[in-house]
Amino acid sequence: MHEVHWDHYPLVALTPLAREWLEIQAKIGLAPNTVEAYGRGLNDFLAFCQQYSTPFAEASKVQIAAYVADLRQRPHPKAANLRHLHSGTGLARATIYQRVTVVRLFFDYLMEIGARENPRNPVGRGKYTPGKAFVSKKERGLIAPRETQPWLPSDDEWDALLDAARREPIRNQLMLLLAYDGALRRSELVALEIRDLALPLQQITLRPEITKNGRGRVVMFGDVSRELLRRYLDERVEADIHGGYLFRSASHRNQSQKITAGRAR
Repeated sequence: MHEVHWDHYPLVALTPLAREWLEIQAKIGLAPNTVEAYGRGLNDFLAFCQQYSTPFAEASKVQIAAYVADLRQRPHPKAANLRHLHSGTGLARATIYQRVTVVRLFFDYLMEIGARENPRNPVGRGKYTPGKAFVSKKERGLIAPRETQPWLPSDDEWDALLDAARREPIRNQLMLLLAYDGALRRSELVALEIRDLALPLQQITLRPEITKNGRGRVVMFGDVSRELLRRYLDERVEADIHGGYLFRSASHRNQSQKITAGRAR
């Protein structure tokens, strides 16, 4: 079981049922990033519930709908940097869906342990029957499914990105190209080890333990990435770094140490 950062979600830490539920998620082996997302999402819901006199465990569908409306109306934290996607009002749909999913799972738990008098989950995934859990009959979701077109940079924006990358150290250029070639998540990229690389075949093996869904896979990288990788490995040898994690910190404070997804320096 990995460490749970209770200071990141103080309301969860102070609420016995919420803390108990999050501890279970950590103990059953969910990825650290998933537990972190669950903790932050549940903390956000508990903060919203403080506006009501009704205890959070007895929240109704009216309160859940009000929570979704609140998520849709909040100023987007990155509104100043958004382009083309939306007006900057409200959280991203994926974020809203994640927050509501956390609430639904939490209420599943409350109903399972008998901490909720109402026999229905207010999020509306289905009808709960004691001893039989949820039957197949579904209710309409709170968030309407929508498919949006992906946003792609224009030719000028691609050129600007590549121009900026050329001014970066070899390590950063390699990180960008490997992430692009292999469609790697940030957490997967920084977790790569030397043993995961097959240079002659230009392949990267993503171990199950570093992927989000626990499924390993093999991806390819191109000739430009191969050349940058060769140069970066030469830099590592000159710095007397052998084996272990591929990408190392370049900061003076953590020189040559492993970098994390949150601080790739």
